[in-house]
Amino acid sequence: MKITCSKSNLVKGVSIVSKAVPSKTTMPILECILIDATTDIIKLTANDMELGIMTEISGDIIDRGMIAIDAKIFSEIVRKLPDNEVTIETLDNLQTVITCEKAKFDIAGKPGDEFAYLPIIEKEDSIEISQFTLKEVIRQTIFSISDSESNKLMTGELFDISDNILKVVSLDGHRISIRKVPLKKSVADRKLVVPGKTLIEISKILSGEAENVVSISYTKNHIVFEFDNTIVVSRLIEGEYFRIDQMLSSDYETKVRINKKELLSCIDRATLLVKEGDKKPIIINIGDELMELKIKSQIGSMNEEIMITKEGKDILCICISTKLSSSMQSAEIAAKMLAEKYPDIQVKIIDSLACTLMQGLYVLEACRLRDLGYTLKDSIERMNQLTDTQRIFFTVGNLEYLEHGGRIGKVASIAGKLLNVKPLITLKDGEIYSPGLKRGRKKSMAGTIDLLLDYMEENGYTPENCSLVIGYCYGYEEAESFQKMLMQSLEEKFGTTETVPIHRIGATIGVHTGPYAIGIGIIRRSDMV
Repeated sequence: MKITCSKSNLVKGVSIVSKAVPSKTTMPILECILIDATTDIIKLTANDMELGIMTEISGDIIDRGMIAIDAKIFSEIVRKLPDNEVTIETLDNLQTVITCEKAKFDIAGKPGDEFAYLPIIEKEDSIEISQFTLKEVIRQTIFSISDSESNKLMTGELFDISDNILKVVSLDGHRISIRKVPLKKSVADRKLVVPGKTLIEISKILSGEAENVVSISYTKNHIVFEFDNTIVVSRLIEGEYFRIDQMLSSDYETKVRINKKELLSCIDRATLLVKEGDKKPIIINIGDELMELKIKSQIGSMNEEIMITKEGKDILCICISTKLSSSMQSAEIAAKMLAEKYPDIQVKIIDSLACTLMQGLYVLEACRLRDLGYTLKDSIERMNQLTDTQRIFFTVGNLEYLEHGGRIGKVASIAGKLLNVKPLITLKDGEIYSPGLKRGRKKSMAGTIDLLLDYMEENGYTPENCSLVIGYCYGYEEAESFQKMLMQSLEEKFGTTETVPIHRIGATIGVHTGPYAIGIGIIRRSDMV
């Protein structure tokens, strides 16, 4: 066998499958990663007989074959190789030679045909959900599984498929977590108990992109997750899961809404008075507008009051820039009508000073604040702080469409009609500006990226404290090319490799920009302000 591939592809593949390499085993072959190049695709596989992972990596197959290599040694070698092309070659005696630039390793391999392949699963049924949803579902439930093997069922999570709903449940005897996900297609009802270890490792591998899909198939004994050229096969936990419906009541006497950050901070302060190993309860007294938390221990006592509000029916409406649309006026009329019918509901309307995907990032930041436990008032205050941080940098095929839509004057549009001259455009504070021109489409896209990088440098922004998104109107292949240009620039400047997502511009805005609009939106992350 002889193959070549980039170090980055190899590192990524090894990192994925290593999660299925057992820490302890009586079968030495399972301590290996299988490199399978017997077909036209390079596959890496690891399997501990309970969890198996196979992923495909890009590369060239010079001579077909396969080899099993010690996972720990292989992983350490790959990580420390230079950032260049890697060649892996096996000799007749199973010795494996790994070379990259001037580095050369010669290590012992094992016969690939002795490796425990992933079981062939005859899929009985399957469901599809986005990677983002699955990653969030795991995050929101995995903390309440048990780490004790005394009750095997509690170490896993229930996947209850019923009435086009996936209900994920976990419990550890003290806590219950439930998350429901609507399914796009109808499938037969089914209950599966998936090991918590499997879900933890899958969560680490998932990209978390909303547009990327995970296919989940299952049989009586196994569950299969397929995504991003990766297959994860896991045994299911046998047995009937606990009857959750009998444990929960919907007849609650009191429901309150509380700032999550304040509650967590209060609990953190209360635990200062508890010695390790002590089991002192926090006493909660709920009043009309305040909730009191008290604790008393040998060290001392503490009490604190936190504001509470009615159950959440408040509405925050984030409108497109009033400088581009009159939709905010319609929203204000609707809010007045709603207030007359439901006087106890707060409706707040704010001008995003943005549009299309930038407005979407603004909404996502509002959701982030909500999930962090911020009140409506606090969320609005922090969102107003973000308004000045948002920008859209884009280019168009010409300025004809912006002229027809009344967004720019005829004089400004003349530049767009010059031979092979493309404008650079910035959306700031809801208004359009043109900071320059570039000759040719490729140069105009590069100029758009330069505008973004200059803006980030001037304000001390990085990919870690900002949210970025690529928007395009027509031509996904060109958007992918633009994405590669952007990722290369971000990696050179900031060292980041996190992918910037691509989304299509809405038709309402696309009508005004023309079919060849492409650009980048940026906004400061709400939790970084």
